[in-house]
Amino acid sequence: MSYTNRVKDVKRRTHSTKWSDFYQDDVDPLQYGTQLLDRIKQSLAQQNVQTARIRPSSFEWLLPTATCTPEKLAIYDRLYTEAPTVTNTQLKRIMRLESSTTLSPQLQSGVHYFYVRSFELTPSQLREVCDYMRESDEGYCEVDEWRVLLEMHEAHVDVFTLRYWGTVEGPRRPIDRHREDLMGSKLQSILGEFYRTLEALFPEILDNAEVHLILDASVDEEIEPLLRADDVERVLIEMSHPSSLFNRQLGGRYSPFLPNESDAELFTALKTDVWHRFRQQCAFPPDEMLDKLTEHFQDVQEYAVAYPQETGTARHDFTDSLKGMMEAQATPWQYKGKTLSVCVGKDITYTDYIAEKSYWDGGSRAGVLTKDILQRIVDEEAEANRRGGYAVNLRPQKSPWAFVDLWPWLWHRNIEQAVYLLRKYFTIVRPLIAVSFSRPVNGITRANFLHENGVRMDTFTPIVGEATIQFYSDPNGDGKDREHCAFINIGHIHHGRDKYGDQSKDLRRLLEATYHSTFLVKDIAMHVLDKHEKAGDLDSTANFELCREILRELKDLKTGSPYEQFYTNFDQVRRNCAAYFQRTSSRSSAEDVRPLLNGSGRLKLAALGQAEGAPHSNERWESLERIWHLNKPDLHLVIPHTTKNRDKWINSLMTLQTGQYLFLAVLGQVEVNEPDIYLQQLLSTFRPSGGEGRPDQGVEWLKDATQRGNAILKAGLWVQKEAQQQEDDVRRSRLRVHFPQAYQTAHDLQNSPIGIVSSSGIAQIRWHRGPNDDISVRVSCKVAIPQSPMDTRVLHFTPEGLDILDASGKALRRKLAGGVESTASVPRGRFHDDPLLTELWQAVLNAHSIATPSNDDQAAVTRNWGAKGIPALTQKARKINPAQNLPVPAPEDANFILYEFVNHYFPNGGKFESITEMDMIGGPGHIERFREWIKRTEYHGHPYRTFWLENFDSDKPQTGLLAKNIPLYRFCTQEHKQVASRSRTYGKDTHNPGGKLYVQNTIFNIHGPGSAVDDIFDDKHGQSTISMRYQKQKEKKEDAKQKKQKTKKAEEEIGEASDEDSDATSTTTATKAERDKKGSRGGGRGQSLAAEGSKTTSRKKKKAQPVDEAAELRGASEVSQAAHKSSTSTEPKKRKAEDETGSGPSAQHKKAKPDDGYEPGGDEGGEEPGDEGSIGRQRRKPRRRNVRTGEAAFRTGEQ
Repeated sequence: MSYTNRVKDVKRRTHSTKWSDFYQDDVDPLQYGTQLLDRIKQSLAQQNVQTARIRPSSFEWLLPTATCTPEKLAIYDRLYTEAPTVTNTQLKRIMRLESSTTLSPQLQSGVHYFYVRSFELTPSQLREVCDYMRESDEGYCEVDEWRVLLEMHEAHVDVFTLRYWGTVEGPRRPIDRHREDLMGSKLQSILGEFYRTLEALFPEILDNAEVHLILDASVDEEIEPLLRADDVERVLIEMSHPSSLFNRQLGGRYSPFLPNESDAELFTALKTDVWHRFRQQCAFPPDEMLDKLTEHFQDVQEYAVAYPQETGTARHDFTDSLKGMMEAQATPWQYKGKTLSVCVGKDITYTDYIAEKSYWDGGSRAGVLTKDILQRIVDEEAEANRRGGYAVNLRPQKSPWAFVDLWPWLWHRNIEQAVYLLRKYFTIVRPLIAVSFSRPVNGITRANFLHENGVRMDTFTPIVGEATIQFYSDPNGDGKDREHCAFINIGHIHHGRDKYGDQSKDLRRLLEATYHSTFLVKDIAMHVLDKHEKAGDLDSTANFELCREILRELKDLKTGSPYEQFYTNFDQVRRNCAAYFQRTSSRSSAEDVRPLLNGSGRLKLAALGQAEGAPHSNERWESLERIWHLNKPDLHLVIPHTTKNRDKWINSLMTLQTGQYLFLAVLGQVEVNEPDIYLQQLLSTFRPSGGEGRPDQGVEWLKDATQRGNAILKAGLWVQKEAQQQEDDVRRSRLRVHFPQAYQTAHDLQNSPIGIVSSSGIAQIRWHRGPNDDISVRVSCKVAIPQSPMDTRVLHFTPEGLDILDASGKALRRKLAGGVESTASVPRGRFHDDPLLTELWQAVLNAHSIATPSNDDQAAVTRNWGAKGIPALTQKARKINPAQNLPVPAPEDANFILYEFVNHYFPNGGKFESITEMDMIGGPGHIERFREWIKRTEYHGHPYRTFWLENFDSDKPQTGLLAKNIPLYRFCTQEHKQVASRSRTYGKDTHNPGGKLYVQNTIFNIHGPGSAVDDIFDDKHGQSTISMRYQKQKEKKEDAKQKKQKTKKAEEEIGEASDEDSDATSTTTATKAERDKKGSRGGGRGQSLAAEGSKTTSRKKKKAQPVDEAAELRGASEVSQAAHKSSTSTEPKKRKAEDETGSGPSAQHKKAKPDDGYEPGGDEGGEEPGDEGSIGRQRRKPRRRNVRTGEAAFRTGEQ
């Protein structure tokens, strides 16, 4: 058979699609390989990816060889055009693959390996997977590609293989990466969605997934540049029909790309010369600035170390070398004595933090992409000014790109402290221009460092690259330095965003165009500084005037060519990127809410009935009785319509608030195991008329996608996520069009259904305030989060605030200290942080003629507290950080409320007790008084009122905050006491059911005004800032020292008495034989006990080693004295009686609680009846050594 006929035969047997235009029947294998690689490079170039390094010589292991057969060429072609039809057996014929399993050896460190994951499905399985995944909120385009291939090849392809190409660095193996993803590292990707689909439908396919190592594709980072590894991954992806792969990106760790030619030409026409001029005329900053920067980053390090739970230093230290790196990259070189610009990043990557690498030197994708863009722009400037190019050096030496992070540590907590430190950095370097990366950073800089909401999420892209004048002046200052604290803010999209999604050309184009605009502003700024230096008034000109002059010149330039053309194009680039974001954005999977209705749906529910009259009123009973006689089937899903059930049905709806929908209340009572029954019953009210929608058809019509979709759209449902995860034939993308409920008037919002986000308790209230005036008001109430798919939530405005009701009309409210319930789900005291919510609340009450409370609260709000002041010290504070206003806090500071409380209740000092009135009847109730003080109307609107309420308006007041902050203004010590609670006991399942529960009462001893010490954390002052554990340890050391002194004194006294005891000892020895012969009463027993005691004493001494000689001498002396003082035979009976009544010394000793270092006496220190004359009773045993003091403790016998 000829070569051509063999090719035709292979084509016929493999059922391939129309071959590509460069693959002919008589094509040479080498020529085919070259053309295939060229086509791959062309495709990458169209996506703005650099392909200069991709050469055939680098991919000989992948491309066809001269001996390649037509069968293999057919596999190459099918892999390029319809990869899922190529099996792994066929793939192994064109590349060397090795299976990677848990038994595979570890790979070589420092080498990048490539692998492929494969999932084999039959046509019917693939169809089920496609049907399941097409209902995802993401609307994955890959699923549509699979469906097309399925339609084309289902008849003649037995197995479809879906793939993911990846890379792993040794010693990890490909199977390790696969197992990591199985554990959830790709939850939000198409691969994660595919894994979840297989878990639900075909778990055996997921278990049998194949992972293969590509043997010839590894890259050694010590020999070859890592950019080659990127090229390999990109070629593998582009060669394998990328639209059908799980890879959504082009591949590669780094993101070099070709710029848009028209953008480059427009920028070159501006003839900026920033880099060259700055390099020629920059100067090192003065020593004063360098000293302040060193001190600043020392403060950053101290804070990070002092608060490990907020910064992450509990996991990884904030080292001195890390601090030095941050200080170096944040040190700006100056132009004409001014800091021209600084870059403000969002955070440091985990990898760079561990490696202690700067943004410019590290390996983050964002940093590499930024350097790639800057290098290209510097080259464009050199070309425009007819000079040679520069190698861009972004290290601290002579760089106009000083860099600082908002979060210089790992964890993103305590935003107030992060903003405080960033503002402090600005006051040191005083930049003229700030390049702010990411929306969160711009939210802070465009808000003048006063809060973090300067930029809304949906409005950031349109303002990217916009130059605005902002201020970093201290909000607590007198405002005199405001003009010197001005700067120009230029917002940039964070370059790290490029590594997510499909690396869009629109996004990359905007990233580079924004830098073009930034270079232009810098060029103008340098021109303005040159002009003022020439005029001799640069030092006397405030930054605010310089900024105004820069923006005036920029505005004038925009009106003329080529600047006008540049900004016209820039605006178009921003619009294109905004459209891209809008196309690719999707609703968060955390938005789990109850189904809601639009206007049409609410009218339908109203037709089924709404609660009339007040709860439990006669009017309510009469209205429900009328509805009962109408016998509406939808209202009897739980309680059947029978005569005996009438009262039961009416009583079940008597608790509803006026206006609540009866049908939703009934649905809330349904008890089912299937979460989608709610949706079915709700949609049943919107069943279509005629045909399959007849009532006798039940919910069968729901199985029809068209009818069900029409009902959903008619109701305007916002379907809960749990319901969506059932078998649902309706495209969720269609549901998203009707995502929110419609805007309603203030009157209609009362008792209307509301959706609560299950992850956060947030609800959006959409209010139609007037013609062409629709607003959304956001509230948060975690106690209202639905606990099951059947829960319904309803808005209900009251004079006390906003209640969120369940289906039965019960208000869901927080439990406060003492079991007291809050006055509303969202008390009106919280409204003052949101003027719109206050306005809405008043409008709803007025619409329903409900009297509003007195205007006292509103009058209090008129006080302007100003911007948020200095936060309070945390409970774990070890130093005064942040610095406080002393000796009196500023009104907007957190401690101002505490300061005023202490002055009011303890004007001359006193005791503040933390025990609540619930635990101590008739107690001082200081916690309750402080809670009432925080809620006083005069503090409504205070920036830290919510902070204090969150910590004290609960069952567990955070008294540690008082311990740290009261000493700032008063001398204050603390002590702890255990007090039996008067109202609480141990539970049934505890060790002491029903027994008294002891609670801790922390007592703060507060001195008078002006008594505060300079250093509240100094041990010698004993302030409440020092923990009680530390104080107890210190006291134990003092006790141990005193005990040691007493022991030494006792040893000296024993030494003096030893001579007197020697006579008594000899007398006792002389009479011993005579006593033995006479056998005095009790003597036999005494001797026996003495012998036994001798053995016991010997054993105890061995355990207590080492024992000092003085202690042994003291014990022997006491034994001698006791033997000399034998009592009469009647004494044992007397002692026994005393012991039984608890009055004798032995009993008193047994009752006494031993000091530290001593154990309860047991039988060691007590005396047996009738043995008072024996040696055994008088023996003295050495005790165990005191662990804390190191001294040996002894029992001293009778005191």
